[in-house]
Amino acid sequence: MGTATGVSKNIVVIGASSGIGLELTKELLKSGNKVWGLARHVEALRSSAESHGNQGTLLSSEIDISRKETIVAFARELRDAGFMPDVVVINAGIYQNDMDRNVSSEITRELMDTNCMGAIYCVQELLPLVAHNGQFIAISSSSALKGSGYEGAGYAASKAALSVSFESFYLKWSRAGPMFTTVFFGPLETSLRRTKGSTVFLTSAQDAAACVMKAIRGRKPVYYCPALLFLCLRLAKILPSSIYLHLLRRMESKMQ
Repeated sequence: MGTATGVSKNIVVIGASSGIGLELTKELLKSGNKVWGLARHVEALRSSAESHGNQGTLLSSEIDISRKETIVAFARELRDAGFMPDVVVINAGIYQNDMDRNVSSEITRELMDTNCMGAIYCVQELLPLVAHNGQFIAISSSSALKGSGYEGAGYAASKAALSVSFESFYLKWSRAGPMFTTVFFGPLETSLRRTKGSTVFLTSAQDAAACVMKAIRGRKPVYYCPALLFLCLRLAKILPSSIYLHLLRRMESKMQ
């Protein structure tokens, strides 16, 4: 990282126009890195990220991560530009409730296409381009560790599938290729926030971006933010299922 080592990196941030992705892009640029930001709305990214006197360089492309052909086109764009990524941060994600009234398999499929398959498309197409000692980082959620009658089935399922996929990539390539890291967040104070009222575990986009920066510097397979929330969730899993599900139901009733 620019500030830690004096050496700038080539970093791809997917989902860079808002929330964690935008704050992360700003921090990376301040540190003097070369960032290629991908978003559905690149003008919002450029106007927000370039207005802080950055020391780094920002490139940008419009992309829809759920469509494989756009990832293929972006990989070609990287090759043509001679841009070899040191780090790829896969932050793009969507939320919709697929159980709002009844079960909507159409919404579930859209969630899976963006939150899970989009990440897999990125790994498939960008793996040959990433430096041998490079890193892929997936942004996951506490929802991946539990079901939810409040959020719906598809969001939790898509994040769980993403997390297990990155665990598999880590086991396959971490000793002879890029590092695969998953960063899990609890409730976020961003446009994707689904909870109502205050929560002791709420994390701002700025603090979340700082956690991703830590993951880039530290290169461990898993990071949890905030750690106490995930410790509580893992301890709760040890309880009998009837008690565990009762606690989840109580927790969700306070979120509505």
